[in-house]
Amino acid sequence: MNNVPGLPDCPPDMSEPRYLALVFSKICTSCGKAAKLEMDTVLRVRLCSPCRKTCLIPWNTVPAGIMPYIPFSGKIAPTARRSNAYSLREDVPGLVEEYENKKRLNDTQALRAWAEEKREVISNRLKHAHLLGEFLDTMESARLLEIGTTKAERQQEIQRRLEDLGWTWQDMDFSEYGCNEREWLQLVSQPRPLTERVWSNIKSKLVSLLEANRERRLQRERIQRDNARRVQLGELLSAIRKRGIFTAQIPAQHPAASLLGSMPVNVTYEPPFPELSYALDCPIVLDLYNSDMTVPEMEAKFEQHRGEIETFIAEWQARIQTHCSKLARQGPKTTKKILRSSLTTSDNKPNPFAKLSDDLKLLLRADSFFNTPGVLITERPCTYGTVLRSEGLLGTQSFAWATPKAPPSLDGISWNSEANRIARALLASIGTPNASYLEMTNKSIYACGRCHDTENKTWEGMVYHYIQHQRSYNLVQENTAKALSKAGVTFNNAHDLNLRTKLPLIQRSAAQMSDEFDQYECKVCADTMILEDVISSEVKLEEHLLIVHGITEPIPDEHYVAHIIEEEDSELDYLSPDTFYEIHGYDPPYGGYGHRRYGHHYGFPWLDYDDDDYDYGDGDPYDVFAEW
Repeated sequence: MNNVPGLPDCPPDMSEPRYLALVFSKICTSCGKAAKLEMDTVLRVRLCSPCRKTCLIPWNTVPAGIMPYIPFSGKIAPTARRSNAYSLREDVPGLVEEYENKKRLNDTQALRAWAEEKREVISNRLKHAHLLGEFLDTMESARLLEIGTTKAERQQEIQRRLEDLGWTWQDMDFSEYGCNEREWLQLVSQPRPLTERVWSNIKSKLVSLLEANRERRLQRERIQRDNARRVQLGELLSAIRKRGIFTAQIPAQHPAASLLGSMPVNVTYEPPFPELSYALDCPIVLDLYNSDMTVPEMEAKFEQHRGEIETFIAEWQARIQTHCSKLARQGPKTTKKILRSSLTTSDNKPNPFAKLSDDLKLLLRADSFFNTPGVLITERPCTYGTVLRSEGLLGTQSFAWATPKAPPSLDGISWNSEANRIARALLASIGTPNASYLEMTNKSIYACGRCHDTENKTWEGMVYHYIQHQRSYNLVQENTAKALSKAGVTFNNAHDLNLRTKLPLIQRSAAQMSDEFDQYECKVCADTMILEDVISSEVKLEEHLLIVHGITEPIPDEHYVAHIIEEEDSELDYLSPDTFYEIHGYDPPYGGYGHRRYGHHYGFPWLDYDDDDYDYGDGDPYDVFAEW
């Protein structure tokens, strides 16, 4: 024992050989077989799993009289067992016999002395157990340190030999997910020294793992280079795109300035620009995208071919602009200046369009309207900017992944002469016949001056409003004019551009909430069972009765009645016109919070204006009027 520093003295009730065997051997105290479990320092035994079942007894089942005097331990059995503490079964009979013998003597003093002696034995055993536990912990720490040192020396030697064979530390890094780290550590991180024999056995296995790991690493690095290169390529192209963006300001004296909030208000024109998939149609861009090179190498090559790339982009842009400007020349010729705008440059100078080509000026006019399949409602007229945005021709797509794409087909873009005609009339009515759609803005600051619909609209939405109502009026004239005449109902076209009335065609309007109360319904329209319900304020209802039905002195309850408000969507569910436009790309089809608040007053209650999208089968949708 003297050769083992720190080992507590041998307990008086044990022999030194037995004590040393208990501490240092991995043998079961009971059966003599191998036992991997640690010794119990309180019970002073090391038991295998079978012997724990036979040699231990739950401490709480020990006779109550001897419970304070028998050693017990809570560490010798798993916590899942039914008792938290156990004693040695063999200790119970002898201690019970001693206790009973003392009780039979009827000597209280002797029993008390015996009990005190047993308590002292238990106390000394616990003190010894504590010292022995500390010693065992120290031994375990030393053992683990030795194992760690052996593993580290083995790993260092293996790494040295592999480096001599040409493998790098990156090849030997198996920390990434899916890199067979477990197999690598089973060969490298072992608590046994590396001998020549061991090296000979594991060398081929290590090389196999390293080859696979190197290939994974190189592939991962290629992907990282590709991602970094392509992101930077996108940034370089985006920088070219941003150089072409045209920005002007709406001056404070502009009629719309007070409706747009804080000043200055900037308006922006973004020219067509190829998104990455279109740009890959350029051979040099495709090469920069696909070739395995670093970001600096790609940037250097980009600069070498910048002229070629910018020429490709300019030709791509010119193709789109030329196509659309040819369509725009189908409209009336402009004899004066193509654009006459009150917009200013960013440094407050007039005429920001001075340096633009005539073709582009023509496209920027507020009366240049097109149709394009890219919008949700295909019949809705679009300005040039909306065409570019809806057709994906602004190059704003993410530069993450793309495949080469041929130049976009422009066949679906067509000139909208009807929208052009209406827009010219609306612009003339507010004194800006040669305005740009930029200064008209994409905000909902316009309202119809001719009908009960007070919902604010964008410039595009205002033109579309007139198109819808004129088409609806024509449908009524074609299919139900006789029925209305027979019923004695006058039905004028309030949206007739040539109608002589004091009501304006269009008016600028600040954002406003619809009045949920004091709503009235046109009884003339409702009683026809043909025309759409018209519901609005009393003032708007009187204007409607005058301009549409020719009733100069409307009579309540005969020509119009108070409208009972139906339960409608909460204001929390309501999207403002501007928010609706930003999400969907067109104005909301209905006003207010309800679905009938500002329904179109021309047409049929069940007939959508985009009737080409509906299939009526073999029947005539207008047969409903046969009885008239």
